[in-house]
Amino acid sequence: MLQSGKMTVMKTVSSPEQQKFFLERGYIEFEKLISLEEAQAALAAISTTKERMPHHPLQQLIRATPYLLQLIRKKELAKFAYELTLQSPLRIAFDKYAEGPFQPPFIEQHECGLLLYLHHAKKGGSGIYYQGSLSQEVLLSDDKTPYLLFVFSNKQLHTIFNPIVFKK
Repeated sequence: MLQSGKMTVMKTVSSPEQQKFFLERGYIEFEKLISLEEAQAALAAISTTKERMPHHPLQQLIRATPYLLQLIRKKELAKFAYELTLQSPLRIAFDKYAEGPFQPPFIEQHECGLLLYLHHAKKGGSGIYYQGSLSQEVLLSDDKTPYLLFVFSNKQLHTIFNPIVFKK
């Protein structure tokens, strides 16, 4: 376990210690969930979607940007969510792209949020899984940092709008 400012940063895959940390504190950060190259590719894919569909809101991009779904599957990002929350199956309830500062939404107990830093000198490719509220102390204060938020849920979501299921 590494100390990074006020936050404990984990480098390995989910373990019982990490699950305990997550359940006690409501968040956990993993370094290098995705590589810097993958983060840059995600930014490029989002930029292409914005150019192709200029009126598309910067949420629910997973449907319009296939690379994002490929990245989630390749890196098993949903697997971390169900290992930490002990909930399966999960669906992507929604996703959102933003450039900081960003206040992530409150995440219910049946959900798990993943906030990915897409570009930052020290945190690019890192991600914070969380439930409940995520305090500003945990977030980067840089006003230009691009984030991608995924919210995984085990609620019965509409299968047409949320067709992608991740199982243990």
